[in-house]
Amino acid sequence: MTRVNLLPPEIKEKVAKPRLAPWIVLMGLVTVVIIAGLYFLFHAQKSGKEETLKQKQAELEELKKQTKPMERFEAQQRELKALQALYQQANAGRVAWAQMLNDLAMYVPEGLATASNPRAPTIWLTSLTIDAQPLEAMAGGAPVGQQAAGGTPIQIRGYATPAWLCIQTWLPRASDFKAKGFLDAYPYYYYFRGHPKVAEFFVRLQNMEEWSNLWITESTQTTISETRMVTTTDAQGVTQVQEETFSDWAIQFTITGQWNPEKAIWQAEATSATTGG
Repeated sequence: MTRVNLLPPEIKEKVAKPRLAPWIVLMGLVTVVIIAGLYFLFHAQKSGKEETLKQKQAELEELKKQTKPMERFEAQQRELKALQALYQQANAGRVAWAQMLNDLAMYVPEGLATASNPRAPTIWLTSLTIDAQPLEAMAGGAPVGQQAAGGTPIQIRGYATPAWLCIQTWLPRASDFKAKGFLDAYPYYYYFRGHPKVAEFFVRLQNMEEWSNLWITESTQTTISETRMVTTTDAQGVTQVQEETFSDWAIQFTITGQWNPEKAIWQAEATSATTGG
């Protein structure tokens, strides 16, 4: 079968060779426009990011200025911890006698007035016996639970003011016997006969962390005799100082205890402190 092309030669040439150059130019222009748009877009984003970075850097510098005191504080804290560790290490195995005796003085109840002596103390100690040998043995490496065999390393002796001699005890309650009658006020009788100040002193001594197993081995009412210097002036105006003996009721007590080596002996803390430059 024979095919015959009836198109004129000029049209035939145009059909045979399509014109692609305009399309190529158009595609190139579109590509250039896209690249330029992307460049300007990324440049704008870069400028915004750089501005944000500058703001963050300025905020960081401001925060550094604000945190400089905190850095100095942290450095001081590290130095303090190092000094505390050195202090603990230097005092390891020692017994804080001064602190212990000061705590004991603080736990003695306050003074009260009595019928015969307006300035009588509530508790006054006559002797304090402390056997430090078991404690020193434990500080030197002996077992922590070791105590003196059958001994009482801590013994406190003294006197306490009886409740019925104390004005602060019976004066506020004196009206109860008249207003309520003896039967209603009868429970106070046990308070008057008891030894509340010895009990109060005993309870306060429980705060002595260096001691343990405290016991009241004696608490009895007795009469004590004391001497005092009295100044007198006669009719001629002559002043004399004489010694006078007086007696008063008191509660004689004895309190014993054992050592608590975990608190009585300073222990070095196993902490490592580092100092920063």
